[in-house]
Formats: sequence, C-alpha cells, structure tokens
Amino acid sequence: MQPFSAVVLTTFIPAFLNLATASPAPTSASGKPTKHVTLIPPGPGIGAREVENDFEKRYAPGRCGLHITQYGADPYGIDVIIKDNESSPIGNLLRTNFNNSPINIDSQLPYVLVVTEGGAKDWNLYFAYGADSWSSADDRCKVGGWDGNNRQMDCGWAC
Repeated sequence: MQPFSAVVLTTFIPAFLNLATASPAPTSASGKPTKHVTLIPPGPGIGAREVENDFEKRYAPGRCGLHITQYGADPYGIDVIIKDNESSPIGNLLRTNFNNSPINIDSQLPYVLVVTEGGAKDWNLYFAYGADSWSSADDRCKVGGWDGNNRQMDCGWAC
C-alpha cells in the first residue's frame, strides 16, 4: 500500500494538470456561458470526468402563447400550457387553485409568468410577464364561453 502522499501525487495531480489544458466552456453569441461544467474528482480506478449542466433556458423568442382552462367552481383554479414562437410547449401547470394568491408559472422563458384571478367579481384572469401585463378581457386573449363551470382561452404576447 502506498503512503497517502504518493496517492495524492499519482491520482490528483495528473487530474489537475489535465484540467489546465481543458477547453473552455461553450459560450453564446452574447459571450455568456451556455454550459456549466462540473468536475467530478477521480476515485479509485475512476478518472476525472466532467458533467455539463445547461445555464440558459431554451425557447424560440417572438410571440408566445397560453392555452388556459379556467375552473369557475370553488376552488377556483387553472390549467396552463405555455408555447413559444414555434408552438413548442415550454411550460405547463396542471389544475392549480388560486387560494386567494397569484400563481407563478415557471417555464423555459427567462421570466416567471404570474397569473391572478378576479374571482366571481369579474371572472377575468390577470397576467404579468416581466414588465408586461394584461388581462383575459384584453384583445390579446380569445375567451370561450362557460361550459358548466369551466371555460377555455388562448392568449398571446411578445416574449
């Protein structure tokens, strides 16, 4: 069995030297890193290896859309599907109740979509995305009629 210092020199130092010659992490056109590279140190019989994690969320910018099912019976709630400019689903939320507070919907978009309900007073939904805001009563949304206690709507905005 080798003394501890020999193990350090023969195992960790070569791995460290290999890191010094490793290529840099890929970057986007803006110069921001697109991947985070994590080094997993070598173990017995295992060499050093890298694990990549995406930094940037991925979506096609332009005009994004929402498809919403609104539940009007108490408890009030929504289902949401968020789509990007290419109509690819980039986020969703299944039957979530408002419970008298806004609902934050995370997706592949850079900002969180916040949805607030007007309740029985007007049945409108209110949306906020970054500095933009609108309601289901605006011309950005097409709202269907109530089918029992549910209705569906589609909304769009610049993303």
